[in-house]
Amino acid sequence: MNRWCSDSLPERDQFDAWREACCQHVYAITPERDRRPGFRGELRAQRLAGLDVVELQCEGHRVLRRREDIARAESDTYYLYSQVGEAAWFLQDGQHVLALRGDLVLADPNVPFSTGASGDFDFRSWRLPRRAHDSY
Repeated sequence: MNRWCSDSLPERDQFDAWREACCQHVYAITPERDRRPGFRGELRAQRLAGLDVVELQCEGHRVLRRREDIARAESDTYYLYSQVGEAAWFLQDGQHVLALRGDLVLADPNVPFSTGASGDFDFRSWRLPRRAHDSY
């Protein structure tokens, strides 16, 4: 299991390091938030039964997956998000989804989207091979 946590970093570096950890363990993104010192975030990534699983808890902020991000790192997977925390919203391809605790959201990381949480982010995601699902 890979674990990343912002606690040991200087406050001024925490949010930028968070972006890099997400790009390494999830996919290329562009996070946004009001500039303020410090950022609390933890990410755990592991491989289970042939699937990549990421558990993520952090302060709420807005995340964009822009065309530029996709061009840097196109994905051959879909993502299944399991909302563990209170709520998060997703906007992709003109559809707005509010995910409440216990909800599942299937997303295509090759289509630009934005997501955010009014409180903290707290979710689990599974990376599902695209080839296994596109043949249906």
